[in-house]
Amino acid sequence: MQKRGEQVGAGSAAILIIIIAAILVLYILFLPPEERAELLGEENETDSDDDETESGYNKTLLKEKIGRLDYLRFDYREHDIPSFRVYSEKEGTALKSVSSLYVSSNLGNKKFYNTTFQVDTKYTSNIVLSFNVKRSRGRLELYLNGREIFNGVLREGTPAPIELPEAFLDRQNTLAFKVSSPGVAFWRTNEYLLENVLITGDVLDVTHSRSRQFFYISDVEKLNLDAVKLKYYPNCDSREVGPMLIYLNGEEVFSGVADCGIYNSLFLDKKVIFEDRNELEFVATEGSYLMDRVSVRTELEEILYPVYYFEIEDELFIDDELDEDFNVTMFLRFVNDDEKRLEYNINGIRRHIRTDELKFDAKLDDYVISGTNSLELVPQTVVDIAELKVILDED
Repeated sequence: MQKRGEQVGAGSAAILIIIIAAILVLYILFLPPEERAELLGEENETDSDDDETESGYNKTLLKEKIGRLDYLRFDYREHDIPSFRVYSEKEGTALKSVSSLYVSSNLGNKKFYNTTFQVDTKYTSNIVLSFNVKRSRGRLELYLNGREIFNGVLREGTPAPIELPEAFLDRQNTLAFKVSSPGVAFWRTNEYLLENVLITGDVLDVTHSRSRQFFYISDVEKLNLDAVKLKYYPNCDSREVGPMLIYLNGEEVFSGVADCGIYNSLFLDKKVIFEDRNELEFVATEGSYLMDRVSVRTELEEILYPVYYFEIEDELFIDDELDEDFNVTMFLRFVNDDEKRLEYNINGIRRHIRTDELKFDAKLDDYVISGTNSLELVPQTVVDIAELKVILDED
């Protein structure tokens, strides 16, 4: 059985708890809505789309942050490049010369001769060895980079030039001169004395064989590229020209003999196209090309602008028209005060906007319908829009 003092103490504690709870409730009720929602772990309702104002009902039907709307005044662009000429000429060039050399072979001694020379096989052809024979006995042996290219007897005089096979050539080459052994005639010396030894080849002069041309692509153009085509008209003689090489920003896009006297076209990989400056390089490996009517045509995709949707309740309409007590207003907030031209398409009805203000609003009462409404913004210039809102309010 509890004592009287214990019963009194328990009742006082209960009253104190009730008072503290009441104070907490009042404290929470008088907190600002944002803090109250945060304290109770609820979503902040201060940004609710529905508000009762002094003028009556007010509701945000649509709220979007738009950003930049690009505008294309064309569906293709033609980037013209001035005419130019590229040509390469071959001329006989001495690659190596030796005034005289002597090789011999006998029982006790072998004397041979090596000479080195460089060649760029990409631009050099018809490489031959020529010399005068002043003294000869035995067979002359010639080795190019260790591979035999001649083994025979030559008489004194000027023999026919000896071809140096292209398949045996490297950039750095060694040509070895040797003479055969006298064999059983050990008392004899085989020997060759050669004068005016000359290695020559037809070297392509590429001084004027390259031409770099440039064209420029805007950011909007790059963003909406659909296809890119290079067009050119080469004036040339197909019997006298070699392959042409074409590079776009360092990537080879063509290698072959261009169709002379015909308008040529070549599709380019749009992934290789840069925003801003692009480089085309034309290389003639042989002969002369006069490149005329050169252009880069960029085909552009049609820009599709987003369509925004909002709902209006059926009960706000009377005979398919918005109750005159209500208004639907579109608000636009721009980024700058430049001149802006655009259209808004509300349920298929287009209206124009032209302003240099930071804000713009327009009544949509006559264009809205019950249920789902569509709204599209179509720029006539590049337009930066910070925010789009559609508000339903009551007069």
